[in-house]
Amino acid sequence: MNDIDQNDPKLDANGGGIVPDTPSNDDVIARVTALQEELGQGASPEPAPMDAPAVDAQIAPVAESSLSADVIRDEDKIMLILAYILPFIPFFTVKDSDYVKWHANQGMALLITCIVGSIVIGFIPVIGCIAAPLFSVLITVACVMGIINALKPARWEIPLVASVSKKLFK
Repeated sequence: MNDIDQNDPKLDANGGGIVPDTPSNDDVIARVTALQEELGQGASPEPAPMDAPAVDAQIAPVAESSLSADVIRDEDKIMLILAYILPFIPFFTVKDSDYVKWHANQGMALLITCIVGSIVIGFIPVIGCIAAPLFSVLITVACVMGIINALKPARWEIPLVASVSKKLFK
């Protein structure tokens, strides 16, 4: 009466309807690889084992030149502010954050520029009296802009000072 073999692997667990043949993982990988090669995309990486977390190996790492990828840790906020007020503190103490080191280098270059500029302006007899306050305002604005951009986070290169920073702190 019943022509269905109960031991047939194509039957579902309840012995009811017929389950269609499903391809194995290796068959699926082979087919995807073949399709990618037909489309000129090359082979995909080997799939992760079933017990391993899924990781997409096709995602490229963030380039170092990507300026918006900087992340500010809570412990770095004070050092970022100090990088433009007392730059030698983060310059000599911070070792684990490239972002803070970059701003400390900018702050040190700004401090060196401030000292050298003040000495040069001090030797100019009449024009120096007018230029000194303007130079002080310019340095103060650069410090404030540096702090604001450091906390955004952004790597704003201070005009003229950035070239000094790059030459001194490679």
